[in-house]
Amino acid sequence: MAGSVWYAVHHLWHDHLICVWSARAAFHERVGPASRIFIDVCGGHGCRGWSVDQREWSTRVSIPPANASPAARMDCLRGVGIRMDVEDQPLSWVDLMIRFVMVACMFCALTGCQLPGIIGAVGHNIEREKKIEVLAKYPGLDNKRVAVMVKADMGVLYEHPTAIPNIAMNLSQRIHENVPGVTVLDPRTVLNFQYQRPSWAAMSMSDIAQELDVDRVVVVDIYEYRLHPPGNRWMWEGVAGAHVGVSERDGIDASEMVDQWNVIAKFPPQEGSTRDQLNPTLVQNGLMATFVRNVAWVFYDHIEDKYPDIRK
Repeated sequence: MAGSVWYAVHHLWHDHLICVWSARAAFHERVGPASRIFIDVCGGHGCRGWSVDQREWSTRVSIPPANASPAARMDCLRGVGIRMDVEDQPLSWVDLMIRFVMVACMFCALTGCQLPGIIGAVGHNIEREKKIEVLAKYPGLDNKRVAVMVKADMGVLYEHPTAIPNIAMNLSQRIHENVPGVTVLDPRTVLNFQYQRPSWAAMSMSDIAQELDVDRVVVVDIYEYRLHPPGNRWMWEGVAGAHVGVSERDGIDASEMVDQWNVIAKFPPQEGSTRDQLNPTLVQNGLMATFVRNVAWVFYDHIEDKYPDIRK
């Protein structure tokens, strides 16, 4: 390509701070921090192309010699077609910050300056969904031989005859899976012991631990277990409550509980559920699973909701 054409292209765009280089019929232009422009220049008649503002143009003139005046060199472009393709380049962090501030200002103007409120609502939602690590209230089951015993009054046994064995088996399994090094006595052995000795609750805890040959006895004394609110069987309102205690065979006083905790579970979590919305099996299994989980959490570290009482 003639040097006069190259010079004319450079001269035409010198006020755009373009640095021109050529490879045969291609020019590479840089017109700013965010764009890269490729210009194809061809001589002759009928050449077509694109200018910076994307307007198509095509004219024809002759190319002036290299010693022509600057005006003549600029005029030569009337006979040269230029094609310009813009390719995006990564923005610097300053440009990104400026654009972010501009968008934030526009958003604030359009929403009536409600942006702080929106940000606060998002932060509140994030806070509500947070999980926290809760340490075990009683870590003394680690590496011990444990028996789990569940008892309830006659009303609960009459209304829910399968609740006691199901809770005993599921609680034993959960402790076995989550407490390090624990050995849980087979719940069938414990249930057998309870059925063969109806007055076992009157025995001292040291005698029970000795007969079962365990280091720890976990006693779950259920004082409430229901699926409905009192006097209304058309609504579901499952509640299970119990006092949970532990006896240590090698403790200072093996006949007494070393500590006790009140554990409550509710299911379903939504209030106002009717019999038409949920079936009895789902409510019974959900209440039992929630209750077993809450009791087992007493004995090992776990993750739970930071705000468990908030309805989700």
